[in-house]
Amino acid sequence: GRGPDVLLRRLEENLDPHASIERDTAAIEPFVIDGAVRGVIAERNGRRETIEARALVLADGGFQGNADLMRRYVTPHPEKLLQRGAGSGQGVGLTMAASLGAELVGLDSFYGHLLGREALTNDQLWPYPTVDAVAQASIVIGADGRRIADEGMGGVYLANQVAKLSDPLSTSVIFDEQTWQELAADNRYPPCLNPAFVDVGGTVLSAPTIAALAEQLSVDTGALGETVDTYNAAMEAGTLASLTPARTEPGSQARAIRVPPFHAIELCAGITYTMGGIRVDPQGRVRHQDRRIIEGLYATGSCVGGFEGGAQAAYLGGLAKAVITALRAAHAIAHDQGRT
Repeated sequence: GRGPDVLLRRLEENLDPHASIERDTAAIEPFVIDGAVRGVIAERNGRRETIEARALVLADGGFQGNADLMRRYVTPHPEKLLQRGAGSGQGVGLTMAASLGAELVGLDSFYGHLLGREALTNDQLWPYPTVDAVAQASIVIGADGRRIADEGMGGVYLANQVAKLSDPLSTSVIFDEQTWQELAADNRYPPCLNPAFVDVGGTVLSAPTIAALAEQLSVDTGALGETVDTYNAAMEAGTLASLTPARTEPGSQARAIRVPPFHAIELCAGITYTMGGIRVDPQGRVRHQDRRIIEGLYATGSCVGGFEGGAQAAYLGGLAKAVITALRAAHAIAHDQGRT
């Protein structure tokens, strides 16, 4: 009864009487005649059949559910990421387009968030609350006690950086009591990490000193102490950009780590959908690697690349991208078929 469910039912009710939805039917490969896509070869009840059409639209929602593609393009260990979106996104559309020589772009980024590591085993800890706001204001360290990335870039960027590590389950966010009592309890980031995270079984490690916190995390006490001291000093001097990695300052300001007790949350990266995919023109027509249009083939939504991602893992919005690219493709199909 919520928004997406109501929308999908209403769309189905409003389909043209001559249209149909074929459930339990898997698209296998494009049906091609003289270099132009003229439908799809599908499998139903164990039998293959050809469904002819004037146009084929790929809209399968990305490849986040395909461990092999994830391993090839996104992370060395897809099994160490939490699937917080549609695991049904198996990259079928991507594979079909690639088989026809389509250009693929930006396959290494995804939309996701930082979550407490226990979300891997505790369903109440995902899809929310995320740890993004606290991580962006504090520091994220690896197994060596050193910062792994520019926290100021935000949660989506950090989730991507965590996923690219040789061990995506080796990071923690370090913060102090003031951040826990103020930012973590701020209702502008619902549901509030404090107390929602703890209330559903999440663990916040606490210690009176950074050295004691390092021992709880099994990281080098000297390395973590130096990391925190260097970060605090850069904050006071206004030289965060000179840190390694550099620290940028969009929107929310970084917070010092000075007020005991000191805290840590062990992290995992949660993935919702992959950002990269098939290159299309502004009307959703699939482009070949030689830059020509593949006749009869269109792509929309999360299987399309080039809108999001990049070095900063820029997030545009999955639903916005799906709706707008689908509408443009629909108009293009009507035009290409001489119906406008």
